[in-house]
This record gives sequence, C-alpha cells and structure tokens, in this order.
Amino acid sequence: MYLITSDEVLSALKQAYDRGVKVRIILEKRVIANDNSDAFNQLLSYGIDVKWASEDFQLTHSKFLIIDGKKVIVGSHNWSNAAMKKNREASVIVQDANTVQEFEKVFEGDWERN
Repeated sequence: MYLITSDEVLSALKQAYDRGVKVRIILEKRVIANDNSDAFNQLLSYGIDVKWASEDFQLTHSKFLIIDGKKVIVGSHNWSNAAMKKNREASVIVQDANTVQEFEKVFEGDWERN
C-alpha cells in the first residue's frame, strides 16, 4: 500500500487481526509529502506483520488487497482519509482465480525482498 492515514482502516485492520485473520502489509516509506511512519508503528503495536517496501523500485505505488486467496481489490485507492471520503477513486473486486494467483505471486515476491 502506498499510503495509510485512515484511522478507520487502521482500526478495521486491528479488528481483523484480533479475530485471527492473517494480516500482512507492505508500506511505502518514501511517500511524497506524507509519512507512513505513524501507520507503520501503529500496525506493529497491534502485532500486525508490516514491512517497508523494497528499495529495488523507485516507489511501491501499488494499491491492492488480497482476501483469503480468493479475491483481490485493486485500484486507485490509498487507505487514506482523502481517498475514502473526498477523492474520485476507482477500485474493483477481482475473483478470477488466475488473476488472484498472479497478485499473490507479486505480493509474496515483494514480501521476500526485505
């Protein structure tokens, strides 16, 4: 995820984690005009696995969420207050097994880079 500033999203992630959902997040450290450090530290304090994105890329600007290996939500949304309440954003839910598998490969590859 490129940017997380939404307290509602952070709360939902904590609630999911507390229910026993496996939550892993890759955050971009080099966010322009913002800082993900607060979200990173908050996620860590919840016990959620979080890593900084690899510096192999200029930026990790991807915005997707994999759910139970069955669905991917992908689009323009950051998990920010502005994206959720003010901006015109677009995201889709993809349930095609092959597409989900490709997103899983990308995520796992990025997770292992650090």
